Amino acid sequence: MGGISAALGADHGFSLREYNMFVTLVFSAGVIACYGDAVVKPSGTFFPLRCERISYSGIAPRKWEK
Repeated sequence: MGGISAALGADHGFSLREYNMFVTLVFSAGVIACYGDAVVKPSGTFFPLRCERISYSGIAPRKWEK
């Protein structure tokens, strides 16, 4: 989801500051939903995949102008 929101921000011409303000709202909405789901499940089941196991081989990140 982060990649999609970054691409949308870049495609709409958001500055870095504008994108940060926008993505704060997107992130906050997701955190509330994830918390509501995780609070009723056993400990250790929220995002159980370690970051080291993720292997990304896609397009390089976009450069943001300040």
